[in-house]
Amino acid sequence: MLITVGLILFILTVFYYLEAYALKRIKRSIPLKIAVTGSRGKSTTVRFLCKLFKESGYKVLGKVTGSEPFLILPDGRYEQIIRKSRPSILEQKKVLMQKAKELKPDVLITEIMSVTPEYQEIESKNIIAPDIYIITNVKEDHIGVTGDDKVEIANAFIKAAPDRSKVYIPEEEADYFKESGKDIEPITQKSHFRRYIGENSQPGFFQTVRFAERIGKEKNIGSEKLVQAIRGFTFDTEVFFEKTIGGENIAVNAFSANDVESTKAIYEGLIARLDKTYELVGIFSTRSDKVNRTKQWIDSLKNDSWNFREMKVFGPHFSAIKRSRLPYNVTKLSEEDFESCFNNTQQKTAFFGFGNYVNSGEKVVNHWKELGG
Repeated sequence: MLITVGLILFILTVFYYLEAYALKRIKRSIPLKIAVTGSRGKSTTVRFLCKLFKESGYKVLGKVTGSEPFLILPDGRYEQIIRKSRPSILEQKKVLMQKAKELKPDVLITEIMSVTPEYQEIESKNIIAPDIYIITNVKEDHIGVTGDDKVEIANAFIKAAPDRSKVYIPEEEADYFKESGKDIEPITQKSHFRRYIGENSQPGFFQTVRFAERIGKEKNIGSEKLVQAIRGFTFDTEVFFEKTIGGENIAVNAFSANDVESTKAIYEGLIARLDKTYELVGIFSTRSDKVNRTKQWIDSLKNDSWNFREMKVFGPHFSAIKRSRLPYNVTKLSEEDFESCFNNTQQKTAFFGFGNYVNSGEKVVNHWKELGG
């Protein structure tokens, strides 16, 4: 019996080292590896950098995670990743690195999947080992998991960076990283490439462009290539869109912003250009597993300037939100109410969707797409 157990342990140990060696060989074969982490804008940054490198003549392989994960192939096509179970960081090894072994890219760019700090470290240091490590921004999201405030969240991000990586952060968020002890380069806000970003770009895109500009200079990618990539970039409408539905009504999909700060930026942009003849109705999507996020939202809805005529709550937590006595009427929304809510309004209405995308928010978005085409 002892011999059998010892043999099993020996086989497992040999297997582990063979796996580790194989992964190390794949990583060494890739000239440039870039990992993108942060609270918001990870997918956009990965997609944009892939476009920039591709149009600059590099063979690039990218990976975007999230509710609909996919690989970005060297020819620019998207290859969906089929998940048979819950998301796991092993996806980076079994899917991304195996595809890299097959395609032998010049550049590999991936989004860090993990939220939990311990998994972030394993994913970044042990699996990806990036040469460049981008932290897009720090928002108060996943409170209690990633950290209790922005400084703790920033420290979780930076702790996951390999010691040999070049770490880039936004200049305006440098204060959150002061105690990290890592070699960090804040990316300046001064960039003349802002002028090339169209009015319909998504919030936070300028940060993405700034990171791309810095990496482009390092890799001798000309300014004309960056301008070309900016002008030709297509935004992911699953993340954000604004469209006409049900006649003259407007639907604003800000569900994926999740945190208050990011959502507020989208809201303020809407208010600045919204015709004054429109009434504004908030569609608050909640999730049973995001109680802390709902609490954050209740605090903001009570104390910040959200000028809704009324707010409709879709998903759980309606009772708690109703009891919080917000400064506008709060009603419950169900799927059975979609048709009457979004189609049969007596006055022109702008519906502002926020809170959470997964599950409840996604259902609202799908209905809006049917209405708006």
